Amino acid sequence: MIRGILLVGALLSVVACATQQPRVLSGPEVRSELVGGGFRYSGFGNASGVLFTGHLQILPNGNITFATDSGLHDAGTWRLTGNTICAQFELFLSGDETCFTVKQLEKDKFLTSEGFFLYRA
Repeated sequence: MIRGILLVGALLSVVACATQQPRVLSGPEVRSELVGGGFRYSGFGNASGVLFTGHLQILPNGNITFATDSGLHDAGTWRLTGNTICAQFELFLSGDETCFTVKQLEKDKFLTSEGFFLYRA
């Protein structure tokens, strides 16, 4: 009986260690995981309570584009400072720069510090 309890405890420890906790991506990880890829996104913007969904692309040349599912399009530039992505769009946020970090939740699922989920397209 005790041996069975110890075995179950050992197995639970192994499973707990194997479960990766979300963490903020480093600068090199941002480049390898996000740059050059297309993503579906969803999140509530500007504390408005409005759900935004659409497609985002972070291009290697420093350009970034997005389109909402409701038909709005915008483009701008992005830069990486340490592990922080800063983006400035032509229209979004009236052209003000916004900066955020990214956590990897699953292989193809990410969460920005601004509360937007990114799903590899």
